[in-house]
Amino acid sequence: MCAAGCLQDELFTLLENEDLAKVPIIVLANKQDMKDAMGVEEMTQALSLHSIRNHDWHIQVGRGPAAQQLYSVTGTATVQCNWHSSRTV
Repeated sequence: MCAAGCLQDELFTLLENEDLAKVPIIVLANKQDMKDAMGVEEMTQALSLHSIRNHDWHIQVGRGPAAQQLYSVTGTATVQCNWHSSRTV
């Protein structure tokens, strides 16, 4: 399993891609019902999300079955993309 530092490196590598310029970021905080799950603030710090200035980002907490989480993330992605589109017009 990749540690948070590795995930942060991958995220920032992706954000350097010009094709992803200003694309909103959604982080799925899965298994939040687990005792040792990283909290939202801890995840925000571990991934250095506050340092991202050219992308809107959101952490979506996941606790239920996978289908519910996917539905929730899809709804969040739609809202984020619509909001982003309205700001760039």
